[in-house]
Amino acid sequence: MAQLGAELEEPVLRELPIPPVTTWKPEGPRDTQFVDPVIGRDRAIWNERHGNALNSDEITTVIAPTFERVCVTDPTHHFPVAGAQDSEGFYYASPAWAEDRSVVNKYNMRDCSTEWSIFGEPDEILSVSDSPMTLTDPDTGEELVVAGKRHRIWMLRKDGTIVWSRATRLGLPPSTVDFDNLGEHVAWGPNYLPGVDGIVMITGDGLIDILDRKTGDPLLEEPFKMPGSPAPGEGIVLPPQIEVTVNELFAPLIAGGPEGGNFNLFVAYILGQAVVNANTYSRGPLPDAGGRIYIDDRA
Repeated sequence: MAQLGAELEEPVLRELPIPPVTTWKPEGPRDTQFVDPVIGRDRAIWNERHGNALNSDEITTVIAPTFERVCVTDPTHHFPVAGAQDSEGFYYASPAWAEDRSVVNKYNMRDCSTEWSIFGEPDEILSVSDSPMTLTDPDTGEELVVAGKRHRIWMLRKDGTIVWSRATRLGLPPSTVDFDNLGEHVAWGPNYLPGVDGIVMITGDGLIDILDRKTGDPLLEEPFKMPGSPAPGEGIVLPPQIEVTVNELFAPLIAGGPEGGNFNLFVAYILGQAVVNANTYSRGPLPDAGGRIYIDDRA
């Protein structure tokens, strides 16, 4: 085996030319949409953190054979989850524990500039992992933006004007964070539930609240509490000096967070540790399951 290995030559990297611009064009009419155009949206649009309200993680589009970075947007904010796109290509994302308390920012991805931002109150500790969605109004066809935190949901127009802003019954997260209360800092959503025409928020400690899409009024008598206890785990074990360095570099990105916030807590909830609800949820396809919510209960 040693002799065979000694006879192997160093690999030679091939130099490949940059592919030319494609000449491909679609043929014939487009296929009929197999999801509701309001609920499932056009499959060319990534309108929610996992593609759409069904969590399909899929889009249908044509892309260039090569990629090139155009610019970097908002390097002073931390984005642990994906955002949402609208039909014009603008991007909406929610930073985690931002010092400026930004809830959702709209970005022009042609030059990575920020179009507008919606902010929480200066003294609020905001939840993390929640991500905005774009939603076509079933009544008017207008494309809207829905942003949510544990304590509040905002229905917005694409120019940043507020259609309504209503508090949930889930409350603000506590002012400190550790592995015992991590679930109280995590929120999943918003998502749209067509069976009740409602906007849903679910928290890491297993609470569910639903607000009316048109008005923001609560649709449940009180938030529903999922059964079960938080999953075990405390993130990952890093060598002490590496852990110190990582947290020093990470701290400026989460300067608006609770006391005790650090890199390992983000790792823990991403791994589904120390929370009851371990990931974002989905809803059933229309028409039969438009009122059902599918929830990943713990890791």
